[in-house]
Amino acid sequence: MKAILLAAALLTGCAARPAPPTARDTFSEAIRILSTTPLNHERVDWVKVRAELEPTFQGDGPPGAAHGAIVQAVSRLNDKHARFMPPPPPAAPTIHSAPPTSNPGATKPAEPAARQVPSVPSGRMLDGRIAYVVVPMCQGPDVDSLRVYAGALRKAILELDEQRPAAWLIELRFNGGGNVWPMLAGLRPLLGDGVQFTSVLNKDVTQKFGCDAASAWLEEGGTRTGQLSVDPPAGDRLIPNPKVAVLTGPWTMSSGECIALAFHGRARSFGDLTAGLTTVTNFYPLADGSILNLPVYLVADREGRAPGGAIPPDVSVESKDWPTAEDPQARAAREWVAGW
Repeated sequence: MKAILLAAALLTGCAARPAPPTARDTFSEAIRILSTTPLNHERVDWVKVRAELEPTFQGDGPPGAAHGAIVQAVSRLNDKHARFMPPPPPAAPTIHSAPPTSNPGATKPAEPAARQVPSVPSGRMLDGRIAYVVVPMCQGPDVDSLRVYAGALRKAILELDEQRPAAWLIELRFNGGGNVWPMLAGLRPLLGDGVQFTSVLNKDVTQKFGCDAASAWLEEGGTRTGQLSVDPPAGDRLIPNPKVAVLTGPWTMSSGECIALAFHGRARSFGDLTAGLTTVTNFYPLADGSILNLPVYLVADREGRAPGGAIPPDVSVESKDWPTAEDPQARAAREWVAGW
């Protein structure tokens, strides 16, 4: 009797175990999400896309056989922020991964010290009158490193403020994105408390992104949730009515563009068009462990005005130089703030 029950239990366990997904299953799952979820999904004929791409792989093969077709499907959104991420290899070595290609130094050999892409917030005085603050991309792997970034940025601003600058120059031309919360928390002395930028869908505000002395936060549906708590440095304060110029360019991406929008109406921007990754994205995991990272909202300024793509500077200044505080774009900004 026990043997029969054991056999029945084994059979039941085997029957309950789901079959591993096939390439066709994985592709179908991806198409279902793509056809209902991301911004502008209705502009694509997903029935046609499926009919075109499904014959390009073996349907009963492993999920990875469909990955190339999924990449092609994602490209039909025509959104640079949309991407497909395959599952990591099962036995990947534990090493520091290379910087993303959105980082201007990512595909280049090591640059001389003067041409290194900054990774740590910093600040210094220019001409004894202008406080120059570098706000780089933030790729902290854990909460502690994110707090370090936020603390370093806020501390740099407060120390510069002790020198009583006449104006501020915010360097965003190296900011390839990453985690926006440390940037908001760190820039709080200049931005002030409250909503800094928003997201919109069909011209309706869906989310509000803000900061205060203790945290950077997200407000959605009337509920505010802290995203990154910080320990304010000694002497933490708001800087009243700062005179600010912002430097932007094609390497200003994603979260960097969010910060550029946070300064809308508070600063004058100089340089070039930004990269145009002005959307809020969400992760959608697939059954095989891969992920669709898809845009769901447009990023907008505090008033809900969305650029819908690249952000133009207030003052366009052409420059083919490596970004520095002395190049033509920075010089134009410095002359403007000096004469404000």
